[in-house]
Amino acid sequence: MNLKPSVVRMDLLTRQTFVKDELIRLVKKEDTLVIDQKNELKSRGIYLHKDLATIEKVIKKGLLKRFVSSDKLQAVEKELIDYVKQESN
Repeated sequence: MNLKPSVVRMDLLTRQTFVKDELIRLVKKEDTLVIDQKNELKSRGIYLHKDLATIEKVIKKGLLKRFVSSDKLQAVEKELIDYVKQESN
């Protein structure tokens, strides 16, 4: 029996590892962060747990400021919240 090992990644906020399917991958592209829904974009990714409470804590702590310019930060945060709400439904 050949079982495929599950791929795990580390959450930016909690530093805990989760199965890749439980996380959102963000990739820096053209001075902004985009959500990599299909995990196909080339670049190093930032992983966040798919939980609204986690996303709100990341925004409150300002952890995304070092990855994106301040003028695009608010748009990225709004897109991230909308995506998590859509995924939870």
